[in-house]
Amino acid sequence: PPVSATQESSLSEEERRYLLPLLDAALNKQGLKLAYQPIVSLDSDTREQYEVVVRIADDTGRHLDLETCADWPELGDKLRALNRLIVQRAMQQLSVQRQKGQKIGFFVPLAHAALEDETLLKWIHECLHESSVRGQWVTFQIREAYARKHLKEAARLMLGLRKANCGIALEQFGLLPKPEVLLQHLPVDYVKYAPAFVQGLVKNKDKQQKLVSLNELILDQDVKGIATAVEEAPVLTVLWTAGISYVQGNFLQEPSEKIDFTPDP
Repeated sequence: PPVSATQESSLSEEERRYLLPLLDAALNKQGLKLAYQPIVSLDSDTREQYEVVVRIADDTGRHLDLETCADWPELGDKLRALNRLIVQRAMQQLSVQRQKGQKIGFFVPLAHAALEDETLLKWIHECLHESSVRGQWVTFQIREAYARKHLKEAARLMLGLRKANCGIALEQFGLLPKPEVLLQHLPVDYVKYAPAFVQGLVKNKDKQQKLVSLNELILDQDVKGIATAVEEAPVLTVLWTAGISYVQGNFLQEPSEKIDFTPDP
């Protein structure tokens, strides 16, 4: 059955039979895998950074997008628990890589459920301490739409993460009206532009100008832009000309369970 977001407040029996075993398997760790995709600088940043990509697959190998579950209140407890498990696994992997001498950082996604988890901030501080991970090695990312919907909660969480020296990123950024206004209310370090900005960018002058203008606005607020879903070489030149700071996408490297990106000389 298709897994799709719904405005209904309750799961259908078909959705329940499909989703609950998948989430339970992920919480028991068998069904949860983390992959890593490099985020590559277009300017002088030499840090090696990766986004943590969450993979929960069913028996057919199809991946479940956790955010499609965000509108079902019944799944809230499971999603909050799974969000913590993802953060914990990411911190453990980051600690292992750092102990190997890898000077890397992770972008770790926080799901919609994170903004409703009142004890998450304290738990993250404890998780960083227990895994011997420094805050400056981690950037937590939240979707722009969720931050707008829960502005007060997002601000509290982000300010608390900042106190731990963690970075903050807004993802799926730029499609809602006046996206730059949100940056005036939240302590953001990066925005990850929605994939739609890159699609057809090379031949679309209007889209290029829109991206240039928006990127100038975020740079004025000391925020750096990350272009996502980069699938072809020609777009890199356009992004560099537009002043985009970082790029991410399958053209550079697909998400992999190995952390081994080597940029072309």
